[in-house]
Amino acid sequence: MKKIYCGRFAPSPNGPLHFGSLVTAFASYIDVKAGNGTWWLRMDDVDHSRSNKEFKKKIQIQLADHGLLWDKWPDEKGGTSGVLFQSRRNWFYQEAFHQLLVTNKIFS
Repeated sequence: MKKIYCGRFAPSPNGPLHFGSLVTAFASYIDVKAGNGTWWLRMDDVDHSRSNKEFKKKIQIQLADHGLLWDKWPDEKGGTSGVLFQSRRNWFYQEAFHQLLVTNKIFS
């Protein structure tokens, strides 16, 4: 069975993309697409005090303006309009934490 090659770009929406982030996005995109893979956009919007709805949209526009078009996240992963927002996956992290807790794999 052939493995599917996937990659992602995960900016924090606390400002417009800067040059370094754009270079990183290009490198990720080119690498994934050269391998005929799937390239996803995941917004790391878990810092609610700094994340901004306007920047979430601005980043998407900037990527699209540069020809970096992401593939749609699978529905079961929680994607919205093709983009995965980390803040909408808190349930996943809480579930993983609970699993570690009940199996006594958390230490302090």
